[in-house]
Amino acid sequence: MSTPSRRKNSAVVEQLLRSPHAYSFYQAVRLLERAALWESRTLTPGTRVLGARNSIASFVPPATETIRLQTQSSFKFPEAEVHNIVRHSGTGPGPSWRMQTNFMGLTGSIGVMPYHYTELILQRLKKKDESLVHFLDLFNHRIISLFYQAGTKYYLPIEYERKKMANGSKKTRDTHTQALLSLIGLGTQGLTGRLQIKDESLLFYSGLLTQQVRTASGLKQVLQDYFDIPVKIQEFVGQWQELIPDIRTRLASRMMPKGQNARLGQSAMVGHKGWFAQGKIRISLGPLNREQFYRFAPGTKALRALNDMVRMYVGIERDYDFIIEVKRKDIPKKITLSKNPSPIIGWNTWLSTSDKPVQDNNETLKITVSANRLK
Repeated sequence: MSTPSRRKNSAVVEQLLRSPHAYSFYQAVRLLERAALWESRTLTPGTRVLGARNSIASFVPPATETIRLQTQSSFKFPEAEVHNIVRHSGTGPGPSWRMQTNFMGLTGSIGVMPYHYTELILQRLKKKDESLVHFLDLFNHRIISLFYQAGTKYYLPIEYERKKMANGSKKTRDTHTQALLSLIGLGTQGLTGRLQIKDESLLFYSGLLTQQVRTASGLKQVLQDYFDIPVKIQEFVGQWQELIPDIRTRLASRMMPKGQNARLGQSAMVGHKGWFAQGKIRISLGPLNREQFYRFAPGTKALRALNDMVRMYVGIERDYDFIIEVKRKDIPKKITLSKNPSPIIGWNTWLSTSDKPVQDNNETLKITVSANRLK
């Protein structure tokens, strides 16, 4: 029994075969190539595949391509780009469909060859002689195929789709996708596939990711759009950081007679840590509803994807942490030992020493999540 998706795919093809004039040439070829690929993937193991499955203009023998392109040999004024489409009826190898076009070719009303060649073809067809037609269609097929290839080269959606269908691999990309990935720093194979988010989903934000100066507003736009949650960015969040040995204060000793950074009021300092206010940002998410709250729970894919997105934007020289804001009413009041959602201490489960019931359910709770713990 055929699946619903396969029946839907067949219905589109049948409509195309009944009314080819209602479709443009590019759309007709696109639908037929997708239908051929889908049929080959949905066949049960051991079933023989009838017809070829290669895309046109893929520099393979024409007999192994999905569609055989021909020209309508007639002096009639063309009413559409596609004249007719015939399904492959044989049991041997060959194209799955034959398509006659009206917009390009050697013969016909808009052909480049003199009209007497078209007259000669019509005379031979009346005598059931198709040898000349088949000979000229060898060139028509290649000409129209190259025209289709040249058109799809600058039609990004079709080029992207054909590249995926031809290779069937997620790592295979078209030229434009590869160029955009190179602009955002993911152009080589060793850099791709490392994030919790799809590399191609970052292309939508390539305008922000390619800027030399990364701003808080840019980060906010990326996070709000991708995760569809409220985001606030707090800059200049101070933190204590370890001082490198070269800038610490050291008194004079045998190993260091003059000491180091020991001039009082100029270079001397006490301790091995310093307060830095310019190297960290704080990212507040929310207030989140209950579904979003569990979506960004510790260990979830969404939280790791959020961390990868922020690191991709701010780089390795900035520190940051997350503040998860949630209303008290969206947190369960009772502890449950179920697996979905599982209890997490400090996230959705707390041990309280107070017996007083909570009166303000609209109180916003803030949970800090360190980015260093997400690695």
